[in-house]
Amino acid sequence: MSNSLKSPPFPALRGFEAAARLQSFRLAAEELCLSPSAVSHHVRQLEEFIGNPLFERSPIGVTLTKNGQSYLTDLAPIFDALEKATDKAKQAKYREEIILRSSPGFSARWLMPRLQHIKKCAPNADLTLTTNETPNSTADIEFRCAYTYPLEGDDKVILSSARSPVCSPQYLAENGSIQDPSQLKNHTLLRERHFDGWNQWFSIASSKHETKARELWFDDGYASMNAAELGLGVQLGHLEFLAAELADGRLVRLFNQTVPKKTLFTLRMKNGWRDNSSIVSIHNWLLKEIHSAEKVTN
Repeated sequence: MSNSLKSPPFPALRGFEAAARLQSFRLAAEELCLSPSAVSHHVRQLEEFIGNPLFERSPIGVTLTKNGQSYLTDLAPIFDALEKATDKAKQAKYREEIILRSSPGFSARWLMPRLQHIKKCAPNADLTLTTNETPNSTADIEFRCAYTYPLEGDDKVILSSARSPVCSPQYLAENGSIQDPSQLKNHTLLRERHFDGWNQWFSIASSKHETKARELWFDDGYASMNAAELGLGVQLGHLEFLAAELADGRLVRLFNQTVPKKTLFTLRMKNGWRDNSSIVSIHNWLLKEIHSAEKVTN
């Protein structure tokens, strides 16, 4: 055998170690589930690789040569380390990654406060929360904006909401109370470039839609929500989305009139999700959370 390789084949090492430790090709064969001739062949391979005999063979059995005994002494800790490493690998629990994807606004307002509960549903998994919405990005669980992704057959409605004007107590303290929709003409309205609903609200709430003196425009609803909390103006807020802020007084609802309820976000699961017990557990908890929220708001 050519010994151009730096290390001998592992089956040859394994055969030698067992035969040397047990002082018997037959016992080594039983331990390794091989035939005695196979063990003998592996030992012969190793001897050819090394270029020196490792066993002395006789009709009554085999004994280690001096070189063989030295080689066994050097190999023993290596095989012990290999066994320990294998046991450690067997005992280690595999931790899968579960990717959740949502818009930045939904992540901050709805998902993050519930993330601890979601983690408990999958204790052996690592959760990744991403707001990457590029076409090639993948996710196990996706919270989709219904404005961007219309409701499809596999989607479940996770959040729908009516809209009505809200602002911070700070804004009212600095700019005066607002008792009638017509007074909004003297205040700053926070507008959204996409899916702005102010015109619809005014058509429902007031027969006169007078020109507003001041407006601040934002690219999305999340930014206008933040602006409302900071006291920058009056937002046409999604009431269910702002339930916590309205409950603790960070924001104040100004009028009873609302733009009719509309779906904001849906839940979309990856294909084959029912085959993953951790994802199934998260999915079931989310549905319970959705139904619980519906009972509170209805």
